[in-house]
Amino acid sequence: MKSIVAAIAAFAIAAVSAQTTPVSLTSPLTGTVYTAGTNAIISWINPSVATISQIELVKGPSSALQPVLTVTTNVNAADMKYTWAIPADTAAGTDYAFELGTSPNIAYSGFFTIQAASGAAASSNSSAAADSSSAASSSMAASSAPASSSMAASSSSMAATTSAAASSAPASSSAAASSAAATTKASGASALKAGVVGAGLVAGAAALLL
Repeated sequence: MKSIVAAIAAFAIAAVSAQTTPVSLTSPLTGTVYTAGTNAIISWINPSVATISQIELVKGPSSALQPVLTVTTNVNAADMKYTWAIPADTAAGTDYAFELGTSPNIAYSGFFTIQAASGAAASSNSSAAADSSSAASSSMAASSAPASSSMAASSSSMAATTSAAASSAPASSSAAASSAAATTKASGASALKAGVVGAGLVAGAAALLL
């Protein structure tokens, strides 16, 4: 039993000893803040390898880091630094880190922050302003629509009133003409009747004289 435990312990020690840190990172330090679209300098000392197989950008909690992208591969460890141009479209976050090397020989940087590019923020604000302007224009158009409809209705009403007045004018003139004709006819009949009566009276007087 003791021999088995000793063998397991020896294996564990050998495994730990086999894991070597390729470099000791000096930058970025924990709390460093970068802006997307700018450069990040990754620096190190004490390289234990001639070539750093790869540099990865990782993200997440320390117990479950997830790869985001490969920054570069096969870096000369003797250079002691590497300058990375952070893509402008990199998502903002406060839990980024660099991973140098490949398992099991890996060195990690401290957690750092990447802020959104200033151009992206300006573009977002410009888009929001354009949306607000569009909404205001739509609101003004919607408000003017009822007023236009009301004006059109008023114009239609005025046209109908004018048409009705024009239609009634001939009828009134016709009625006035008919009334005048009837009055003239009645006056003629009265004059004729008066003439007949006067002639009768004259004839009667003449007969009496004879």
